[in-house]
Amino acid sequence: MTTSNHIFTGAAIALAVNQPVVALPLALLSHFVLDALPHYGIDGAGYIEAAKYKLTYVMESFNIVGIPLLVYLLWGQPWWVWLAAGLAILPDIVWIYAYFTYERYGKEMVQGPITRMHSKIQWGERHWGILIEVPFLVCMVLLVASLVTW
Repeated sequence: MTTSNHIFTGAAIALAVNQPVVALPLALLSHFVLDALPHYGIDGAGYIEAAKYKLTYVMESFNIVGIPLLVYLLWGQPWWVWLAAGLAILPDIVWIYAYFTYERYGKEMVQGPITRMHSKIQWGERHWGILIEVPFLVCMVLLVASLVTW
């Protein structure tokens, strides 16, 4: 899933649950649930390979718009709502590390048990996954917008 889908889901969980002790672990776990769903991607492709597809740029445009939109919506919300949004994307930090440490140099990444599980649940990365991700993101944006208290 895109960064926007993860962070909006984490924020929605925090806003809906309204209890940090429950919301924060749920936000982190939501990352793996979303990645287990079919979503946009090129099966087995790294960052360089994925950049060859125009749909990748379409999906990244949702992040370019979505992240500032979430910042706007969450402005003035409690710190733990922001943390929930961050925790929802946290597991993907390993892929940035993998890119700069391994993929750029053509090496295979050494994976621990959580990273192996994270890789295996990405079974649904397909071009047609955009048909799931975009409506999901629209729903999450509307949900977060309805849950924020001004």
